[in-house]
Amino acid sequence: MLGMGEEEIEKEYETFRLDLERMVEERLKSIEKRIKTLEDEVERVGKETENILNNKVNNKDKHNKRKRGFKL
Repeated sequence: MLGMGEEEIEKEYETFRLDLERMVEERLKSIEKRIKTLEDEVERVGKETENILNNKVNNKDKHNKRKRGFKL
């Protein structure tokens, strides 16, 4: 059987391990939240960029058709 000193060390170790595990889980949740925020931002910027490019292409097409005498 373990002596009192060893039992106390094991209890301290287990407490430390659980605290560390909890801290790591909280940190991972924080990182996952940041990643989700960044993914949402990338998607938003991507959609805005796509809309801007589509508008430029559409405007260029309209301009080219007008130059050739076609009207929309």
